[in-house]
Amino acid sequence: MAVQVRPSFAAFNLLSGGILTTALPSSAWALEPAHVSFLPVVDFALVGLIVLALCTGLVIHIRTRRALVRERTLKGMILDTTRELIVYYGADQRVVWANQTAGRSVHLSPEELQGRLCHEIWHQRKLPCSGCPVILCRQTRKPEESEIRSPDGRVWLIHGYPVFGKEGEVCGVVEVCADITARVQAEEACRESEARYRGLVDHCPIGMYRSSGGTGRYLQVNPAVVQMFGFDSAEELQKVPITDLYRDPADRIGLLRELIRQGSVRRHELPMKRKDGTPIWCAVYATAQHNEDGSFKYMEGVLEDITELKRTEERLEQAYRELESFAHTVSHDLKSPLTAILGFSEVLLDIAADKLDETERECLQNIHTQGERMLALMDDLLTLASVGALKPPEKPSNLHAVLVDTLSQLDLRSFPPGVKNSLPREMTFRIAPTQLSQIFLNLIGNALRYAAEATQAIEVGAARSEQSLQLWVQDHGPGLPEQEKEKVFEAFYRGSTGKDKTGTGIGLSTVQKIADLFQGRAWIEQTPGGGCTVRVELREPGSDS
Repeated sequence: MAVQVRPSFAAFNLLSGGILTTALPSSAWALEPAHVSFLPVVDFALVGLIVLALCTGLVIHIRTRRALVRERTLKGMILDTTRELIVYYGADQRVVWANQTAGRSVHLSPEELQGRLCHEIWHQRKLPCSGCPVILCRQTRKPEESEIRSPDGRVWLIHGYPVFGKEGEVCGVVEVCADITARVQAEEACRESEARYRGLVDHCPIGMYRSSGGTGRYLQVNPAVVQMFGFDSAEELQKVPITDLYRDPADRIGLLRELIRQGSVRRHELPMKRKDGTPIWCAVYATAQHNEDGSFKYMEGVLEDITELKRTEERLEQAYRELESFAHTVSHDLKSPLTAILGFSEVLLDIAADKLDETERECLQNIHTQGERMLALMDDLLTLASVGALKPPEKPSNLHAVLVDTLSQLDLRSFPPGVKNSLPREMTFRIAPTQLSQIFLNLIGNALRYAAEATQAIEVGAARSEQSLQLWVQDHGPGLPEQEKEKVFEAFYRGSTGKDKTGTGIGLSTVQKIADLFQGRAWIEQTPGGGCTVRVELREPGSDS
């Protein structure tokens, strides 16, 4: 008997790639012709629906499988490329899966880690580490973390995350582990550095502080500040408004204004007081710190107790005033009889010279010469005593103009080469014109005295920096022995080349004293080709030494 199968069925089976023959039992296609007559005629529409459903399901299955593969691959790539060690442990605490980073940490492949225990792999131990978060999270059923150091010195930050089964039991643990050795070493180094810094600050005899603005309070102080103000502890001091420590609270406002305007203050001397009201003097060094928006945040710096220094200054000023008064008194008391001696000796030389023999005239002339020398010596002593009486002026002096005025006071006719003024016309410095003139008079006077036979001019020059001035006077005379170059700045020392020269030996002492007042110095160098170059360095008043 002929098989009654519609062509459409065979065609769909062919188009579907044999899906129908695969989906239906093979026995359905192996029937004898005798049995086929009992099969119902397959409806075309029904076959189409079956084929469509099967094809759709297959496509979905294939797409789902590919998506799962991609997702698994992507997850594997992410887990393998992360810097953290990621390991999954089963219920027996053995490694089920590990990423590439975990394997690289012990120079093994992830497959070689499977089935092994954590403490055997990373810590070479027979028993689990104390405080292991993998074990703890099984017990607490919540994430745990801990820092553990391995035998090779590395430090690990370990997180353990429990994995729960269908019945709520802990069936495994995910371990995420990071090597934090570098961070821990940096933290330890930071703590050691902070401890050293704190020890340095705490043992420093000068006060160090940080304070807020306005009336302000100290935010941080070292023990020297606490002791300076007579408090028992830093906490007690920090409770007191800073203005309470000022003898005049307006000084605090002035300090803050200067700090905000300039950004810092250096050696701002302030009258302050201790907890019990005892007056003290403090030198403040401060720097302003600002927020990101530019607003004032706090000030920090150094606080120095200069009470003893101020008392010493007061005693010195008192002694100086007494010395100056004494010098004037002595000068006046000695000049009066000396003037009479000079006057009478001069009269005798004029009216009685022809009545005296040569020896008597020489004696009388010697009396007159020594009297004049004594008068010059008293004038020089008075000048030396009064050097520090003048305070630096607010308006700077023009160096070129002062030198021109000084040269007009000197008799240069006996020195044909003259004096060369190499000072820049616009150069200025905060020094009293009389003090600057004293430097020029003494240095040029010495050059004229000791280099009188030179054929080259005496040169006066200067070099200026932001905080200092260096003057020099250069001559081309006989020069000075090396061993005497420092001694000539001592009072009354005239050196081996000055025995037959006029002078009192106080000129260079006066120059040295002026240099000291300006935190500077004076010294002598050999002039190239012969002679002396005397240099004087002065620091700008108010600048740091």
